[in-house]
Order: sequence, then C-alpha cells, then structure tokens
Amino acid sequence: MSPEAKRDRQDLSGGGGTERSVRHLAEERPDWLDVLGAAATVAREAEGFGGEFAGARVVEQLHRRGERRRVPNLRLLVSYGLLEKVGTTTMSGRRAYYCMPDREGVEDALERVRAQAGSSPPAGATARGGRGSLEGAFEGVAVVGAAKEDQLFRVGLPGGASLSGSRSKG
Repeated sequence: MSPEAKRDRQDLSGGGGTERSVRHLAEERPDWLDVLGAAATVAREAEGFGGEFAGARVVEQLHRRGERRRVPNLRLLVSYGLLEKVGTTTMSGRRAYYCMPDREGVEDALERVRAQAGSSPPAGATARGGRGSLEGAFEGVAVVGAAKEDQLFRVGLPGGASLSGSRSKG
C-alpha cells in the first residue's frame, strides 16, 4: 500500500468521516457494501444490549438475506473506521466482538451511495466471485459475449468498478 493510501486510510478511521468512509468502501470494495449493510442491521439489533455484537452475527445476517459468501473477519470495515473492535478475541481467537459507533450515519451513507448507483443489487448478488442474480438490478447492463448456453455481461459501477458474470439462456 502506498504511503498516500495508508495516510488516507488513517484519516478515514480517525472519526468524523462516516459518509466519506462509506464512499471510499463503495469505490474500492463494492462487494463489501452488503457486508456493511448486514453489520448495520446487526448493530441496530444489538443497541438494546450494549451495542456490541459478534462478527459471526454479521455472517448469519448475510445468510438470512440470501447471500452465501465467506467473510473470515470484519477487519476491512474496522480499517475504514466503520466498525470498532471491542475487547479481545475469544474462543481461541475465533470470535471477535465489534460495535458500530455511527450506525445511523452508516445507514444514511449506504442509502445515498446506493441511490447514486441507480439501484442496489438484490440480496445474493456480489461484486467478486460470488453467485447471485443481477437480473433487473441495473439499467444499462451490457451483454459482452454470448456462448451456446450462456450470456456474459458487465455492469458499470461508480468509481470505475464493474460487475461481470454470466446468465444462462433459457
């Protein structure tokens, strides 16, 4: 990571920049927006119990939304300043607890980022390597190739990112 990127990342985690942090996440790692949304939902549920939650609860929330993906930890969201790790890791290093200091700000920023993108992908759609249906999720889906049984497509996202995948004809 370049010195400028490290400095920017430190600035993001310094507080006061929830909107900016979510926008950077959307530009750099759009596949993590669903994880952030699930974390915000879990954080809202945890507010009545001190606001702390296990990272495993975020993965459970993703599964409830229909997204099956491996999320080994939430350190990426901590590095953007969107989550804070609380205490020490338990269960022989396999369970970490987190809190979301500005849950409302995260939810508002997610809503604005998704509105700017035109729409949000349905539950289960991922930007990198995941499986899910993108049918009807975006306007301007370009079919970039067709095979006997499949169509390949690419969807442009803000910040120059794109989603690619295939869809069976039939």
